[in-house]
Amino acid sequence: MLGMPSNQIPKEYLEALAQNHLDKIHERFPNPQDRILIYSGALLNWVGEYINDKSINWELKNLKIDDITLTGVSPA
Repeated sequence: MLGMPSNQIPKEYLEALAQNHLDKIHERFPNPQDRILIYSGALLNWVGEYINDKSINWELKNLKIDDITLTGVSPA
C-alpha cells in the first residue's frame, strides 16, 4: 500500500481496517461512557464531555417531541 493515493486504497481494506480499530476500542474501553468520549472527540461534537461532566446532574425524562427545540433549527 506504500505510495498508493488514499483514493485508490481498496474499500474492502479500509472497511477491515476501520473494523479492526473499532474492535480494539471496544476491547480496551469496555465502559460505554469512555467510548462516547472517544467517538465524540473523533466527531468533534463533544457530547462525551457533557455525559461525563460530574458537575451536571442528569435526570431521565420522557418528553413530547413537540416540547423539544433543537438548537440551530427553527421550531417550524
